[in-house]
Amino acid sequence: MLRGVRVCFPEVRLQAWARREEVRELLRADEAGLDLVAETISEAVVGADLILLAMPTGAMSEVVSKIPESVLQSGTLVTDVGSV
Repeated sequence: MLRGVRVCFPEVRLQAWARREEVRELLRADEAGLDLVAETISEAVVGADLILLAMPTGAMSEVVSKIPESVLQSGTLVTDVGSV
């Protein structure tokens, strides 16, 4: 998905976060064209126009609770591609 966004919208800034460090390392090594692999959720969502959650649905509540209130109140669109 990231590669597709990068190809279609090369001007878009892509930032990602993953709970586990080993996954963040894989994201850093990948050729998906990420501008930032953040250490925290807060770092990943600062200035975001869109937040796309891609995780099991059972984990979403915990993750969303860590998104700063100021980001959620800024008009940022939050959506998901969750799995069950």
